[in-house]
Amino acid sequence: MANLQEARPSTETKTAAVPLYVPAPGRDDADYVQAEPDGYSFFPSSVFDKYGVRIENCVAIRSADEEMKPTINQGDEMLVHRIVSGVERDKIYVYLLRGRHGVGRFEEGADGTLTILRDNPDCPGTIQVTPQERKDPKAFEIVGKVLARLSLF
Repeated sequence: MANLQEARPSTETKTAAVPLYVPAPGRDDADYVQAEPDGYSFFPSSVFDKYGVRIENCVAIRSADEEMKPTINQGDEMLVHRIVSGVERDKIYVYLLRGRHGVGRFEEGADGTLTILRDNPDCPGTIQVTPQERKDPKAFEIVGKVLARLSLF
């Protein structure tokens, strides 16, 4: 779980509410973060202070699959900072690629190709995003960088 804080709010911790989005079967993945939130998730205020981010620039997204297991499990709520100025090695991002949402680590190639890696060894292969796809917001979009997660189970 390097570089990812596990948030564990308690009744003694000051929390902040962020809009929660839940990718669901039948929902157009490209629209789920622009739609009305499915609810709210509460993260410790210290997480926002630690990363120097504003609450209004963050959303919570529930992980829909096991591609980042054991770092992020299906059902975990990820705190996602929506302002991304570049790709950082070994950080975890939520992205939209060819109309599908995913979570992974990015490696940037010298030719501009982006390789998406997953932590789950049972998730075969890597995903390649071409330089052309990276320039096309309908083909590829970085939704945000994952700062923390809440394990609900």
